[in-house]
Amino acid sequence: MEHILNNIGTYLLAQSWQIAVLFIVVAAANFAMRRASAHWRYMLWLLVLAKCLVPPLVSVPLAVLPETMPAPVIEIASQVAPPKAAVPFDIAAEQAPPRLQSAATGEAPVMASAAAAVDKFAWLKSLTVPQWAAITWACGLGLFGLYVLAKALRVRRVLGLLRNEPPSTLKREVADLAEKMGIAS
Repeated sequence: MEHILNNIGTYLLAQSWQIAVLFIVVAAANFAMRRASAHWRYMLWLLVLAKCLVPPLVSVPLAVLPETMPAPVIEIASQVAPPKAAVPFDIAAEQAPPRLQSAATGEAPVMASAAAAVDKFAWLKSLTVPQWAAITWACGLGLFGLYVLAKALRVRRVLGLLRNEPPSTLKREVADLAEKMGIAS
């Protein structure tokens, strides 16, 4: 997963800086051509749009499968270690809530969930810039998708509220025209 995140992040970073440079160049050209035809200025902005659809000029390999496949590990029953002897434990201490366990052992009360929360987010520290770029892009894509879905549902609701039944005279005229043209209704 890290390999895929790195490749996507590197691709996005390469694409982003190239689009940013082209945007600045086109903006400067548009400013210089402000008295020229709007058609030519529009064509320049289409270059930026086309660059958004074209891969970056610097090639980034996006391998779907790893180049080398790891050899399968086969364990033989004779090489497996024998089971360890059972270790006695205190059932009351195992089943007690975290505060009671710490009070029984004399340690400072620490919630197990706080320690687990620290371990849960430890992977965030190991992310690289390309991985952050890929995660940020995916989150932005998800938020934009939700925004578009909400807008579409709102427009559909408004159109449903504004929909009116056509007058009966219009219905008759359409039926007469359909009959004259030989269209079955």
